[in-house]
Amino acid sequence: MSLFNRKKPQGLTNKSSGRTEVTRYAARPLQFVQSSTASRALVLGLNWRTILLAGGTNAAITIAREGAATHYCVVGGQTVGYGLVPKDKTQTLPEQSYPAALLAGRQHSGDALFALSLSSTEIWVAQTRSGRPSGIDEVLIERNGQVDKLALAWLSKRLAQNPSSVVYTDIDVSTTGAKSHVSSLASLMTIPAMPADALLALPAANFLAQIKVPMPLLKVAGAVLLLWVCNTGYDAWNASVTAQKRAEEMAQRQQNEDPKKVWLESINRLGGGRLNPSIDNLRPLRKSLGELPVNWRGWHLKTAVCKPQTPNAGKQAWSCSANYESDGKVNTATNVELKSSIPQGFTAKFAPTQSLSLEWSVESQVSPLDVAALPPRAHHLLVTASKLQELLPALTDAPKITFTPLTVTPPRRFDGTAIAMPSDVDLPSEAPISLKGPLRTIDALIDRGVAAEWRSLTLSYGQISAEAVNLRTSALQVELNGIFYAKN
Repeated sequence: MSLFNRKKPQGLTNKSSGRTEVTRYAARPLQFVQSSTASRALVLGLNWRTILLAGGTNAAITIAREGAATHYCVVGGQTVGYGLVPKDKTQTLPEQSYPAALLAGRQHSGDALFALSLSSTEIWVAQTRSGRPSGIDEVLIERNGQVDKLALAWLSKRLAQNPSSVVYTDIDVSTTGAKSHVSSLASLMTIPAMPADALLALPAANFLAQIKVPMPLLKVAGAVLLLWVCNTGYDAWNASVTAQKRAEEMAQRQQNEDPKKVWLESINRLGGGRLNPSIDNLRPLRKSLGELPVNWRGWHLKTAVCKPQTPNAGKQAWSCSANYESDGKVNTATNVELKSSIPQGFTAKFAPTQSLSLEWSVESQVSPLDVAALPPRAHHLLVTASKLQELLPALTDAPKITFTPLTVTPPRRFDGTAIAMPSDVDLPSEAPISLKGPLRTIDALIDRGVAAEWRSLTLSYGQISAEAVNLRTSALQVELNGIFYAKN
């Protein structure tokens, strides 16, 4: 990577006192980190604010202008980031300039903290909430070579405010006790970006829009206009409405039949019946399996099956059932004795004599599949496959990753004919994944962040001899099935 525009923020000068104040919402000079091929640049130093009342792009531009910014970026119509590109800059702004905080937020859909090294004396820090940038992303400077301590102090302060935040960094943060993942500015360069993610120059302000018309004059003008409308007559009004309606219908028809637009809409509707790939929904399930008794007063676990239910209001429940068999010995507990010792959080179902089951459920946060944010197939074949390769010594067999396009119903014109898919539109694809191995395989998946839409889990228990013990053997074996998604 190469760097340019490394000017540090100079603050805002208070002319009345001669002091320097850096206000909370003032735009600050931006810095850029450019890839070695000069094909992309990351933008650092933006001020991120929430757009209230769904104001959209117009509200974002207004907020950026109030901060005296020159450039801005809108995230999902609800968040705006803005900053200042100095007028005396000699280098041209790269065409593909994307805010680093925006791309970083795509690594985690929840709350996260980022501390990524720029040099031996500089480190970039940022915070995201629900996957969106928040506050100010900035470059911290420690000229005495203590930049790691400076970053740890910043992380500790944010973790005290939000302990559930996940940390992404390339420095040692073990002293914070936070869950961390390895990341770097170089890795942000590889995260897929869309044209809407690019940094944009603020449009020129409209002089007429800044004119303030006195309220009494507006009221008089409104009264005159009302009288004029009443006097135009019903026929003229009806003709105008009819012409406008025809024009709107024609414009709507042309817009609705735009091939690329309607195909993208159809593809985006795929997310309604699928979930975003995640590893977080396995955590509560794995915890519950750790609380499941293997031997329960003479009754031995045989199998346990867990399946996810239909999501509701952003949450999904896993429904689980474990089957037990009696060893038939004298001290085996009866159904009455077992009922008084049912583990907390479980419900027992008793059969007449030789079998019974324990049932339970766990809940996790989920979100609908965001097709636009999916990684390409190449990401899975490189990054995801590498993570699974690390698990091969402990798996019963090598998992296969074979992608096939998802089925999309072609959109149709008003006359009922199908609209052909444009050549520049990619169909999302899916790849089923099945992992078989010891129960500890789930822990390894969680540690490595292997995200998928997980569909089922089966746990089996069986005795093994001491001679047969190896990396792939365990009394508790698990089969985990899910789906990988790709944007192409």
